[in-house]
Amino acid sequence: MDKGVNTMGIEYSIVLEDKEKIDMVIEKIFSVLKSNEMYKDVIMDQKVIVFPYDDFNWNQWCTIENDQDEIYIWTIGNRRVQESKLIEEICKVIVSLSLQYELEEI
Repeated sequence: MDKGVNTMGIEYSIVLEDKEKIDMVIEKIFSVLKSNEMYKDVIMDQKVIVFPYDDFNWNQWCTIENDQDEIYIWTIGNRRVQESKLIEEICKVIVSLSLQYELEEI
């Protein structure tokens, strides 16, 4: 997904100290989320984690992907409580892998 295309969304960037492990981290994030009842509907589509959303305007409420050496997260922005829990869950996965990271809302 190109940044800026969905202007109504909220974007996050997670920069890992070890950029070569981004794909592995995304796969681990997917595995952890898939096993969580709250995110059980999550799918992986061409190395992009997609959270389906049954809405006329949006067919997904969040995507997570490798974008130019960072983990890029886009959300539709109207699910702040669920979104903050998701970001927390993602950060826990990164910490569990003993990786250093920097999170920024963009």
